[in-house]
Amino acid sequence: MSTKAPPPEATPTAARTPSQAWSHPAARPFVSLRHHNYVVYWFAMIGAMWAMNMQMFVRPWFAFQLEGQAWLIGTTALAHGVPTLFLSLYGGALADRFNNKVMLIFGYIISTLATLAIAVLIQTDIIVWWHLILSAGVGGIGLAMAMGARLAIISELVPPGEVLNGVSLSNIANNVARIASPAIAGFLLSGALGPSGVFYLMSCMSGLSVVLFFLLPSGRRRSRNTSQSVLKDMEDGFRFVRQHDVVIWLILMYMVTATLGMPYLFLLPVLADTAWSATPEQIGLIFSMVGIGSLVGSFSTASMGSTGRMGLMLIIVCIGFGVGIVALAFSPLYWIALIVAVPLGTCQSARLSLNPALVQLQAPDHIRSRVMGIYEFSNGIFPIGVLLMSITMVYVDPRMVMAAAGTLMAIFSFYVLFAKPKVRQL
Repeated sequence: MSTKAPPPEATPTAARTPSQAWSHPAARPFVSLRHHNYVVYWFAMIGAMWAMNMQMFVRPWFAFQLEGQAWLIGTTALAHGVPTLFLSLYGGALADRFNNKVMLIFGYIISTLATLAIAVLIQTDIIVWWHLILSAGVGGIGLAMAMGARLAIISELVPPGEVLNGVSLSNIANNVARIASPAIAGFLLSGALGPSGVFYLMSCMSGLSVVLFFLLPSGRRRSRNTSQSVLKDMEDGFRFVRQHDVVIWLILMYMVTATLGMPYLFLLPVLADTAWSATPEQIGLIFSMVGIGSLVGSFSTASMGSTGRMGLMLIIVCIGFGVGIVALAFSPLYWIALIVAVPLGTCQSARLSLNPALVQLQAPDHIRSRVMGIYEFSNGIFPIGVLLMSITMVYVDPRMVMAAAGTLMAIFSFYVLFAKPKVRQL
């Protein structure tokens, strides 16, 4: 007599394996976190991003408190940004010659020491204005040297299909820091820590990142000619970009959208005062809404795989970014501007995830850091857009200036959509 099989519901269910757990749709936005080395990198970048975003608020605040002169704020910002214009390419070439881990450690040690020096100078009460400019310049050198490696190393820590997810998770951490760190820094400045304590805290955060970077693997062995000069390595990087039309246009998209689009973050207080007579608290709320939208954009791209229509999505969000800036500029009421700020932040953040991921996927391992160094070079260019737009706003209605920038960005993106099918088909 045959034994009757148990009903389906009585059959034991096999335990879900880790790979099955990560394939669940709810886990898709965090899939890169299944790789131990990426987790180490992610926590290292959390420390670095919190230190960087806090310093973006604390340094100009302290500069103004020290001298009461607005010129010192602009000068320290310029001192921090100029190294990016000249050294990001050099840092990328060094990262390809050695490895990304070495450049991350080297760059963030320099940045940490520059911050620590200011903390000591404040505590000993011998700080003067030029110390801030010197520290900003030295810290900018460190970050510029690490810029190419900071993104390029993601391709060594996750498989190609998860590069976009890895970049997006990094952006999520940065967006959270961007939203929360200024408020926390302001609370600590007015509390028990004071300026020197906050600078010590920022140096500890950056120093923790250095420790975690030491735990990363050294990366793949690069095939390179060590007798060749670093300048020749940089030339090879430019040659690779010049020979690959898709890479050229991906980098151009970043440069154009950064130069025309990102200045709105710096010039928003001018627009808000002109268009809506907004108070500082109301301006801060607009920034918060942009931050919320940025988190939405980062989580959305984190849920995508590094396959499919990434190129088309990049073009669409760039168009949306431009249209969003135009809509913000012409918002007749403050509460409408608050609503517009959310999708504007979403498009901005999605662009910052899709664009570097696509560039990484197009560049082979032996030259990737140099290509990313060229990509990061754009971060040294967009302050020129801020300067030109701010000067123009002295003579022209700020709403018209910002709307013109958004319109030009949207037109450029439409051109790429119809004239560059290889980018659209990525």
